[in-house]
Parts: sequence; structure tokens; C-alpha cells
Amino acid sequence: MEHDFRGAICVATYSRADDLDRCIANIVHSRQGRKIPLIVVHQRGFESVSQVIAKWESEIQVLVQSETQGRSALENINLNSLLGREVAFTWLQADWCLGIEDDVQISRDAIDFVFEMYKRHSGNPFFRGVNLGSKLKFDESKNGFYSLVRFGIHGQASMITKKTWRHFNVKKLRKKSNVSGLDAMMEHYVKTGFMCTPRNSRYLDNGWNGTHSSPDPNDEHYVRIRESYFDGRTANPGRYELRKFDSPWRFDSRPFSLFQIIPVLVMNKTRHLRYLLKKRSKSN
Repeated sequence: MEHDFRGAICVATYSRADDLDRCIANIVHSRQGRKIPLIVVHQRGFESVSQVIAKWESEIQVLVQSETQGRSALENINLNSLLGREVAFTWLQADWCLGIEDDVQISRDAIDFVFEMYKRHSGNPFFRGVNLGSKLKFDESKNGFYSLVRFGIHGQASMITKKTWRHFNVKKLRKKSNVSGLDAMMEHYVKTGFMCTPRNSRYLDNGWNGTHSSPDPNDEHYVRIRESYFDGRTANPGRYELRKFDSPWRFDSRPFSLFQIIPVLVMNKTRHLRYLLKKRSKSN
């Protein structure tokens, strides 16, 4: 039963009213009336965004109003994204949380896919969560296929489990929030397991109005996701089939296996030892 697996969805937003409107509309459509709470972290500053939030008030279960706290746009994005997940896992006691950027649209079966992946794989100790993106060209005959991929989280739209979240020290993540994106900060651990990943993308990225991505909507990144996106051209798959990973769309995107995670574990151990040695030398 769905209520046995408590999930949550979080969106952090600031200045992109039109993007947020599309984002929430797609979430509501994909949620299909399920009682999965939507958390919106709203950094005040734009009246147009406040109006969009008011429009969707009945669909938002938790609204957190925040003020500018960071020294940069990146830091504010990270802090608000962390806050949304803290609400999900600490306040709402969610088993999983789907984080979606406000300039992203998700497909109508995206939440179906997330729920099904959690139901199937939550008992596996290597299960870290679900990525909704793909850059493999859309193939209708493979629309229900997914793979277990050794990769970090997709910052635009991904789900992590409570177990994955509990691995991290949130205070340390906050301290590093002005240095790199949340996906990069989590990567070292997430890659020690697998992310369930659809063959055809379940998100569409409209991020060319963002702060640290290409401003060109025809950039290869956006084009390849558009060409992979399942936008309702066919019926929902109905069922999802685990298949071998088609092909890597980035050099570090690999099929999950114990053999594949050994280099990651070695690298993580080496980095930790370097950190300890550096810390010791500073104290001497």
C-alpha cells in the first residue's frame, strides 16, 4: 500500500515565477491526487513568485518562507534545498524525498516511477535513490525500461532515501554550500550504491534562466534532455522493467556492480586520509 512508504516532494524557489508555475502544475499532475506532501521553500524577494505560490496554495502542504542567508546564489540554492529535505526527513518523517528545481518539469508518470522504484529496491543496502533524467534519445519501445546506475544525484530532479540522507552531516553540508552544488557534495557516498534511472528522461530542464548553467536553450545539455523526455506522446508504461544500462551518457555513468564501486570506495578512503593528514599538519 502507498501509505506504507511515506514520501515527500520539495521545491526551492526564488525569482522564476513562470518556471515555478509550470513546475508545480507538473507536480500536481504527476501526483495524481496522492497524499504526498509538497514542500515549497520560498526565498522572499519577488512578488510575482509570491503570486504563483498563492495560486497553488491548496496544493502546497508545507510552505517555508526564508530570507537571504548565503553569500552567493549558489549558497542560497544549496541552503534552501537542504532546508526542504530537512523538513521532509525530520519534521515529516518521510521515507524518501523527491527534490525538484523550480525550472524543471516532470513527466506525468515521474512520481509513479519514484514510488515503484522505492517499493522494489528499498530493501537493497546499495539503493541510494532515483534519478529522473536521461540523455538517451527517446525510444517509445523502451519507455518502461530502467537501469541501476552508479552515479551521483541529478540536481534538477532526484529522489534520495532517508537512509541516504542520514549518512550526511547537514552542518558540514551547510558549511560547504558556497563551494559546490549539493549534488557534488553528496556524490562521494551516492556512488557507492545505485540510483534507479529511467531509459527515457522523466524531467525537462528549462534552466537557461538559472545562475550557473548555460543561458542558451539550444545548448547540448538541454537539447539531449528534450530529445529523451517522455512528455505524454504515448500512454504511461503501466509497468517498469529492469534492463541492462544502454550506454553511458557521461564517462562516470556506469551500470551498477560491486566491481564498479570498488574504485569509488578506494577514492573515498584516500580522500579521507588526505583530509586527516591535512588536519593533523595544521594542528601541529
